[in-house]
Amino acid sequence: MRYPWLAGALAAVCLVAVGAAIVIGMRPSGAAAANSSSSTQLPAGVSSPTNSSGAPVSLAPLIAPDDPLAQPSIIPLEDRPKVVFIGDSITLGTSDFANGFVGDWSWFYALVNAPDAPVAFAGGVADNGMRTSWMAEHVWDALSKQPDMLIVLGGTNDIAPGADPATSLANLQRIVDAAAQAGVKVAVCTIPPSDKPNVDELTRAYNDALKVWADSTGIILLDTAAPLRGPEGVGWAPELTTDGTHPSPEGAVRMSQAAATTLRYLGQ
Repeated sequence: MRYPWLAGALAAVCLVAVGAAIVIGMRPSGAAAANSSSSTQLPAGVSSPTNSSGAPVSLAPLIAPDDPLAQPSIIPLEDRPKVVFIGDSITLGTSDFANGFVGDWSWFYALVNAPDAPVAFAGGVADNGMRTSWMAEHVWDALSKQPDMLIVLGGTNDIAPGADPATSLANLQRIVDAAAQAGVKVAVCTIPPSDKPNVDELTRAYNDALKVWADSTGIILLDTAAPLRGPEGVGWAPELTTDGTHPSPEGAVRMSQAAATTLRYLGQ
């Protein structure tokens, strides 16, 4: 599958935490700093992420400030776990991982750039149309970056009539086994909905199997699909996709919020 490319400039964000400057943007060029409030300042001439209607996507804090499990709200950059992301076009988005650049169409953009980002970007291994078998074959590329954790979002390209989720889960287990040898944690993500009813049904079945597998093996599960789903858990919620397969920048923020909440809880 091919990822839709957003016309226009890509966003950059940074912040200054109270009493000290904490640069968290993954842009390769200079960035302006913002304070640790929910507002975000951007360099002149650089636009913020927008949704399919052209409305700006907020990079306010990912976690509600009144959530007692979200404290402290700001983790110093040097203390954040280093994460390498593995996936397909939903992970790749508009990013250039070779140059350390995370684009706003990548599902985890806000997860590493928001003021209260719980993890630090350490690299990505992803390409358009890739299946979990490809991800398993390239896990050592990810581990070579010496992360503290791998976060894997895979399975969208495995989905097909007659496909057995067990095959995909076996590929994910290969990733987990390799990471265990390197002493690296793994978190797996549920995959986004589909606007095609038959494919969405298969997608929900895949995510259900993924949850059972993660629970039985003790693997960290990030339910990134849940906030994307429409009424009664069917299909996409409005404005969160532009093509029925990939999240819009606003949808990507929702995915980051879901992941951030779980990752925060792990440290409590």
